[in-house]
Amino acid sequence: MHTTQARTEKRSFMRPINRFLERWIPSALTFAIILTLIVAILAMTLAQQSPVAVIKGWGDGLAGLLAFMTQMRLVLLLGYMLANTRPVRKLLRRAALVPKSAGSAYVFVFVVAAIASLFTWGLGLVVGTLLVREIAVQARERGTMKVHFPLLVASGYSGFVIWHMGYSGSGPLTAATTRFSNCPRTLVLRTTMRLTTLLRRRPTASMLRAS
Repeated sequence: MHTTQARTEKRSFMRPINRFLERWIPSALTFAIILTLIVAILAMTLAQQSPVAVIKGWGDGLAGLLAFMTQMRLVLLLGYMLANTRPVRKLLRRAALVPKSAGSAYVFVFVVAAIASLFTWGLGLVVGTLLVREIAVQARERGTMKVHFPLLVASGYSGFVIWHMGYSGSGPLTAATTRFSNCPRTLVLRTTMRLTTLLRRRPTASMLRAS
């Protein structure tokens, strides 16, 4: 009774906060537009650049990112298409039956998403999301275990943190090219990647211990 009352009070306390954030926090596109305008104003005032030069520099910079943006879209799109094929969806439905407890469900989602992320971040991102949905549906239909859905979602996205060690990691691929293999900056890049990997493992380990 105490637990139910505490949850009700917590939900009633958080509801107006969530409503305020959902209504007034700008979208990512809005942030991008605002930051673009701020940088343009700073370039004209501090760097003494004309509006034409600022617009030209913005256009040249955007055009230089078109190939990269297209690659990222293809990675995400093809990963989504692969994860939504009939064999993969059938495999995910069967995989959702493997966990028998809430704790094992969190760990299982993390491991599957991590393995998929080793191949490509788009596949890991989509596979983790779809597996979370399947496990949640199975848990509700069977009624054999009660999972905490936000923690289950966090487990799916936690598998994504090892993407940079996989075959589609931007840093490892850049460091492995002949052009950068003997560059002194490559040593700094590799050291940074290792430190980043260690730092990313800590939140995941803490989350699993908490579950």
